Amino acid sequence: MAVMPKPEEGIRFATEAEIEELFKKPGLSHFIGMINPPRPGVTDCLQTLEHTHYPPDTPKNELFTLVILKWQEIEWVVASIPSNDHFHMASAARAHGLRVVRGKPMILTGDGVHSFPIEARRLYTLENTPSHPVYKNKR
Repeated sequence: MAVMPKPEEGIRFATEAEIEELFKKPGLSHFIGMINPPRPGVTDCLQTLEHTHYPPDTPKNELFTLVILKWQEIEWVVASIPSNDHFHMASAARAHGLRVVRGKPMILTGDGVHSFPIEARRLYTLENTPSHPVYKNKR
């Protein structure tokens, strides 16, 4: 896993240069998820993906990259994996009540609609499935 700090360093947000470098790499797909406030299932999905398909302390782990960034006062994670492994993310997402949606997040605020500030060819957003318990009305 690249770009993430060592645990003793705490959380460090990726720099713009690191993000630009990551998104220029050919053959990668990038998956964006909200982590603070947390979107239910995102961190569990990424943990499942890493430990199942890119185990820590193995050469495969070098193919799995996470970056954390802040946008619109929200903390986001971008997971990047080889595009050929897209199906691994789709499977991990389903296991945690998420779906993989082509495109980037958009946010509606008092001053308009804002589009996630990253452009990439293979960019996806992790969203909860319509049947996810987060959408259930308990009345």
